[in-house]
Amino acid sequence: MPTSIIPAGAQLERLYQGSAFAEGPAADADGNVYFSDCPNNRILCYQPATGKTIVWKEPSGRANGMNFDPQGRLVVCCDGKDGGARAVQRYEADGTVTTLASHYDGKLLNAPNDLCFDNEGRIYFTDPRYGYKDDLEQDCMAVYRIEHDGSLTRV
Repeated sequence: MPTSIIPAGAQLERLYQGSAFAEGPAADADGNVYFSDCPNNRILCYQPATGKTIVWKEPSGRANGMNFDPQGRLVVCCDGKDGGARAVQRYEADGTVTTLASHYDGKLLNAPNDLCFDNEGRIYFTDPRYGYKDDLEQDCMAVYRIEHDGSLTRV
């Protein structure tokens, strides 16, 4: 008999309303849940301790999929539409933003979308292009891996 990951009696609760397209949830070590609102160019953060959702970063480079790295830094994929960063970026502890990947083989990425980490701490991300295709430089949509030394591999 299959078991459910949802506890018996669990109730669905809306925590926030007001995003054009909410996605990319990532929880930090304190249980705060960050999520992107790509069309509105912002990252929001639901704080369970207060029950409030705040705008954490605006503009966000059109942040999309996100995850926290082993050091607790938020890593985000950024779309390229409407001036988005078209890159994978990391928010450092001091508040600065580091671009981890924006080009492959000398050409701009399509529109980084989602990411995850492997057991070695390397970053894998998808690079599709939905809708508009007028400024594509890559010859395909692909999955990439950011190595520890910062190099980018198309996988």
